[in-house]
Amino acid sequence: LTMFGQLRENDIVSVVVFDTDASVLLPAQTVGDGNDLRRAVDSIQADGSTNIDAGLRLGYREALKNYRAGATNRVILL
Repeated sequence: LTMFGQLRENDIVSVVVFDTDASVLLPAQTVGDGNDLRRAVDSIQADGSTNIDAGLRLGYREALKNYRAGATNRVILL
């Protein structure tokens, strides 16, 4: 993903997946060398239905755990 090249090693990222249910695939952590993030994203498989509401809500909850005023805080839906 092009996005990986734009992340800094001290950026905090978590990965939430959703199908019928939503779950945290990669808990919030610094990007570091990016290998954990790449492995997590590469492991995502389509399954079940598309419960986008649960995925988005869980994504926002994860983002709020590390929210920083004045910083760029994002939830990216893929």
